[in-house]
Amino acid sequence: KSGTFDWTLFQKEFTTRPTDRGGMIRFNLPDGSGTLWLDDFRIEEAGTVPNAGKRAASSAEYSFRTSLNRENAIFRSGETVVCSFALLSKGKPAAGPEFDVEVFRGPERIRRETVRSSGRAYSVSVPVTAPGQLLFRAVVKDPGTGRQVQSLTGALIDPEKLKTNIPEPADFDRFWESRKQLLRADKMRIVSREIPSGRAGFLCRDVEVSCPGTNPLRGYLTMPAGAKAKQYPVLLNLHGAGNKSSLIRPRKGLIVFDFNVHGIRNGQPDSYYRNLFNTTLKDYQHQGRTSRESCYFLGIHQRLLRALEYVKSLPEWNGKDLIVYGYSMGGGQALAAAGLDPDVTLCVANDPALSDHGGILDKPARQPGWPRLID
Repeated sequence: KSGTFDWTLFQKEFTTRPTDRGGMIRFNLPDGSGTLWLDDFRIEEAGTVPNAGKRAASSAEYSFRTSLNRENAIFRSGETVVCSFALLSKGKPAAGPEFDVEVFRGPERIRRETVRSSGRAYSVSVPVTAPGQLLFRAVVKDPGTGRQVQSLTGALIDPEKLKTNIPEPADFDRFWESRKQLLRADKMRIVSREIPSGRAGFLCRDVEVSCPGTNPLRGYLTMPAGAKAKQYPVLLNLHGAGNKSSLIRPRKGLIVFDFNVHGIRNGQPDSYYRNLFNTTLKDYQHQGRTSRESCYFLGIHQRLLRALEYVKSLPEWNGKDLIVYGYSMGGGQALAAAGLDPDVTLCVANDPALSDHGGILDKPARQPGWPRLID
C-alpha cells in the first residue's frame, strides 16, 4: 500500500526449512520515505492465528507453498528442474480456484498455463540442456484483498559455466588506473564533526571528503570510544538503490564507515530526499549509460575509491583487515571495491546488482542484473 491509511492487518505465510536459523523481514516505503507504524507483530505457526476481528475480512486469503526438487536450486545440464506449487487458503490446501503458472528462461517466457487447484501440489517439469536461469511464477487473485498474490522461485543451471559475452575493453585497467591517479593528484580535504552516536561507548563523526570530478564523499564514521592507533578492522557499508541519508552503525570491535552513495547531504528531512528522487536523481541508474565517461555509476565508483582511501588513512585502522559489505546495488559496489583495491580482505556481496549486463545479449539470453543498462 502507499498513501495514508488506517490500521490494516497484513499477513504473510512462509515455510521454514530444517536448516533455517533466522530470517529477515524488510519493509520498503514508497518513494523511499514516510512513516510506518507496526503494532501486534507476531510470528506464529500457520493455523494458530486467532481471529483478528473485523479487520481480518480484508486480509490476504491465498498464499503459495512452493518447492524445487533440489533445495539449493542449482542444477546441471541434462537434468530436469521440477517446481511444485500448492495453493493455500488461510494456510490450508485450497481446491477449486484457478491460478496461472509461467516459466521463464532468462527474459523469455517458455511456458504459460492456467491451473485449477485440486488441493494438491501442481508440478512443472523443465529439462535443461545449457547453463542459464529459470524463473517459475505462480499468480492468483486474492478474494480478500482483490490483489494478485504471486510466488517466484528461481533455479540456476551450471552457474560456474556462465560467462559474459562482452569482451573486456583492451584499456580497462588503464582506464581505472587513470581514475585512481585523478584521486591521488587531489589531496583529500576532510571536514569532520562529532555527532551523537546514540549508543554509549561509541564515537560518531559526520564526514565530508573532497572527490574530484563528482560530488564529495559524505558519510557517518562510527567506532568504539577511546580507540587506539592500529586497533580495529574497518567495515565499509555500501548502500543499495534509492537515495537516503547515511546511517550511524555502532559495531563492537569495528570501525564502520557508512557513506552516502550519491554524495548528498546526510541527516536531512524526508522532503530533501524526496525532492532529489523526483528531480536530479530521477532514474539516476540510467543517466549517461551510453558512455563510460558519463555513466552515473562512474561517480559512484569514484566516491567508492575515495572512501577506501579515506578509511585506510584512519590512524585507528589496524592496517590489515578491510571489509566491504553491501546489499543489491551495494553488493555490486562491494564486488567493484574488491576488484579495484587489493587491500580489501573480505567482500560480502549480498544479492549483488550491477552484474551480467550483457546477459540479455547471450544465447540463451539471461536476465541481467539491476539496473539493466542494456535494453
